Amino acid sequence: NVFIMLDGQRVVVSPGDTLWNLSRNKLIESAIRFDEIMKQLPAADAKTRPRLLSGARAVAYTAKQREMLDAIAGPAQPAGPQDKAR
Repeated sequence: NVFIMLDGQRVVVSPGDTLWNLSRNKLIESAIRFDEIMKQLPAADAKTRPRLLSGARAVAYTAKQREMLDAIAGPAQPAGPQDKAR
């Protein structure tokens, strides 16, 4: 069985897997990616910085992460209906 995550990632589901475990793993991956990007930001040049900020916003899922990004770059502009709920 294959489960497709909201971001399009395909996950092969094995007996004993739960949606909670799949979601937890996805959140851990997002937190790791967010931290990696945040470590790169201080040394980023003007051309790279917007791409890094966009990537960080894409994986930020906590209010604290979004507040960190807002403090660095200002509030994100809503891109579509899904962003207006924030």
